[in-house]
Amino acid sequence: MASPEIVVVKVGGSLLERPDLLRALGAWLSGLDSQSHQVLVVGGGPAVDGLRRLNDILQLEDHDTHWQAIRLMQLAGRAVGSRAPWPSIEDWGQLVRRCGSPGTTQFLAESFLRELEPRLAGTRLPVGWQVTSDSIAARIAVCLGAKRLVLLKSRPATLPEQHDWDLAARQGLVDEFFPPLATAIPQVECQVLPTVISRKASS
Repeated sequence: MASPEIVVVKVGGSLLERPDLLRALGAWLSGLDSQSHQVLVVGGGPAVDGLRRLNDILQLEDHDTHWQAIRLMQLAGRAVGSRAPWPSIEDWGQLVRRCGSPGTTQFLAESFLRELEPRLAGTRLPVGWQVTSDSIAARIAVCLGAKRLVLLKSRPATLPEQHDWDLAARQGLVDEFFPPLATAIPQVECQVLPTVISRKASS
C-alpha cells in the first residue's frame, strides 16, 4: 500500500482571532484528499505580534526574541489543540509514524526546532525575525518530504506573489527566509480560510 501524500498546512496566527476558526478549519480539511495526511502548524498570532512591537521599542536580542516567539507559537498551538478534534503532538518520531497513514495531526514544533532541526539535512533555519511560522512550516514540510505546503492566511496572494515568493516576502505576505525553502517543495500555495456560515433553522 502506497504511503499517503503529506500536506503541511500552516494556520496563520491572524486566524486565531476568528471565532469560527475550528469549524472553518475542519470544513476546509474535509475538502482535502481523504487518503492524505495533513500536518497542521499553528502560528503565534497576537501574542507574537505583541512581542514584535516590544522588540521594536526595546531592541531586544534576536536569539532571545526568536525563542520567545517560538514558545508563544507553542502556547497558541496548545490552545488550539485543546479544543480541536485532531491529535496534537510534540514528538517528531511520532509525527513521522503518524504520517504513514491518512489523517490529521497538529504538530507543536518547539522541541523539534531546538533539538533536531539544526542537525537535519537541507537549509537550516536561522535565528531572528526573518523566520516566522511560514518558514517553520516550510522547513517541516521539507524534512517530512511533503509534496504540498498550504499557507492559510487572512488575505489571498496576488497572482504575481503566487509565482514569485521573493515578491511575496517583499510585500509582507511571507517572511524573509521563506522563498529559498519554498523552492524545495513541489507545490506551495497561499489560500484564505473560508468563513463557515451558520444556518439557523427557519421558524
